[in-house]
Amino acid sequence: MILKLHDEGDAVKEVQQMLNFLGFRYRKGNRYKPLVEDGKFGPKTESVVIDFQRSQGLLRDGIVGPITFAHLEKEYSIRVLELTAPGVDPGSGFEGQYFLKVVYADPYDQSYTRVSLRQDVAKVYEKIRAKVLSHGGILPSSGAIRSLWAQVTSSRSATSFHYLGRAFDLFVYGGMVEPEKDPFVIVKDEADPRYFRVYARCKEDWPVNEADMPSSIELPPKRELKNIYTYADRTGKRNKPVTDHFLDLTALFAQHGFERIAPRRSFFDHGSMMGAEWWHFQYEEGLIPEVSTFGGELKKLYTKKTLKKSKPWKYRHFVFGKEWN
Repeated sequence: MILKLHDEGDAVKEVQQMLNFLGFRYRKGNRYKPLVEDGKFGPKTESVVIDFQRSQGLLRDGIVGPITFAHLEKEYSIRVLELTAPGVDPGSGFEGQYFLKVVYADPYDQSYTRVSLRQDVAKVYEKIRAKVLSHGGILPSSGAIRSLWAQVTSSRSATSFHYLGRAFDLFVYGGMVEPEKDPFVIVKDEADPRYFRVYARCKEDWPVNEADMPSSIELPPKRELKNIYTYADRTGKRNKPVTDHFLDLTALFAQHGFERIAPRRSFFDHGSMMGAEWWHFQYEEGLIPEVSTFGGELKKLYTKKTLKKSKPWKYRHFVFGKEWN
């Protein structure tokens, strides 16, 4: 099968659906939009196909041939499993085993509203989400647990906390798009310029599942945010200050053991927007610097038999705080 510009049909629609589900978007002005799933292979579909090919290290020709389609199907299948039935060895009963628990996130655009975290991490996340909702914020997501078989790329570390069920991603298009209305506004941290600081916009009319709606909402005081970063302005100098009710989400996550990671240098050198990394929070509670190993944490979810077949197992000797952080 070969699909290219100007083709039409159900096969094109299937490709559009998979690209949308995987979170790929086309840019229109300062906004990022999902493809219209109309079965028409137009310039927007072509540009999104090129982005997908770039993420997979494939030839960026905008054509969906056998190789590109095989990669697309594989990534789609892996993501479905991550969201619905992650491939952890359930019920094996080995000593010290953890399990995965499904947690809820909030709807925004085409974010995921159900993801999985390690059971102990899930409990902490649920406390954080309850706090955010009580202040009028929301937590839409782009994912949590990552399959052992997921593609390792320049924007996907082989030793990511996502493999351990210890990391949660906010929705990547929930910030750095339109600071005047996004759920999250991202600024450079004045105390440590190596990092971004994330603020959650709080209001009383975000769409929230009725069962999760708090009995009352206490909006934080209004504050002005400056030096705002967006995907269109990666200097933090051209965006106007924004005043609204904001909750310091970075501080809240840190209070509960979740730490952020720094943006990649390539993000500021016109590289992929996926290098921004502002959305990533990883649970570091219980890890001992220069003692805990990546392999030791992997074995808390998977049997050694399963791990031996995976790419992350190659890095099992990496030590927290040294080769792995």
